[in-house]
Amino acid sequence: MKELHYSEALKSSRIIHLALTMGPVIFGVIVFYINTTNPVAKPDESNDLLLYLPIAVAAIAIPASSIVFKSYLKGGSPQTLREKLSVFHTASIIRLAILEMAGLMSVVISLATGNVMILSVLAMVAIYMATLQPTILKITETMNLSAEERRQLEG
Repeated sequence: MKELHYSEALKSSRIIHLALTMGPVIFGVIVFYINTTNPVAKPDESNDLLLYLPIAVAAIAIPASSIVFKSYLKGGSPQTLREKLSVFHTASIIRLAILEMAGLMSVVISLATGNVMILSVLAMVAIYMATLQPTILKITETMNLSAEERRQLEG
């Protein structure tokens, strides 16, 4: 089996990041279309409390995802570049999964209630997720890479 180059590992990390970010966004676009053309449910006042749930979950998920990310990074002491990339990659997936859950919740509740305004929570979460895209600079700073390790990562 051919050995994976570090720059290819970064590319795969970016692809996973894009997939985790765009999944809820595409689902949100579909739900927006459904709610504006032929809604499953009509918006009413009986489920107002349900509309606050995605806001609360997003308000908790954003800082919680960063806390979990940082605590996972502190959990071990990787020595090689491969180990450092693996730890960063895993921590990033965990952080994005927590944020994805908050975005998907707003989409599901929008579909269930017929309220398209709650999709603004998805937009906020998706914008935040987009800012977390793995870059060489972020990996270098987060994992304290040496100049040699950074050169290897740049390919």
